[in-house]
Amino acid sequence: MTVAGPKKWTEEIILERVRLGRGQGSREMYSPWLLVQEYSSNSNQTRIPCAHFPRTIHTFSWLEYLMFLFHEWNGFYDYREQFPVDRSVTLVAAAVRNLLHPVYRDTRVPVVMTIDALITLQEPSGQLNLQAWDAKPTDKLERKNVKNALALHQAFCEDLGIPHFLFTVESQGVKLLLNIAWARGA
Repeated sequence: MTVAGPKKWTEEIILERVRLGRGQGSREMYSPWLLVQEYSSNSNQTRIPCAHFPRTIHTFSWLEYLMFLFHEWNGFYDYREQFPVDRSVTLVAAAVRNLLHPVYRDTRVPVVMTIDALITLQEPSGQLNLQAWDAKPTDKLERKNVKNALALHQAFCEDLGIPHFLFTVESQGVKLLLNIAWARGA
């Protein structure tokens, strides 16, 4: 049976997701805020087993899939996709930057924005470093809604004191990414 995402988001639905542990945990115990089976999409949605720990990773586009493969290839300690951003931070950031905070369709409920991946890297010394990554097609970077979302994600990362990176095919190289996808598929 396929689970459907909410038709109309409410604060009660958001609180229920928090209660259920969505967007919480780490490694194999992490539960993404959004799951691919909850939403239909025109893009390539994928559920892929992680090689680093026993959990399925949910990607909502081919680019998010490539980003996961890239980071898996390079190694990570933890990978938390569809990580929910604290709305108190994004609402303040939107007001300060004079941006419209997105709201759910047909409501006035502010969207719980999600960073495509919150990644924890482990240094050889054992120290853990947190990074936030968003995957965006280069041809969509000039869109107003994309710029606004990235600005709000950046504000969240500044609030946490972590770096925020943008993943594009061009930033990593098409051949490298396709080779990693080919090797992972073999």
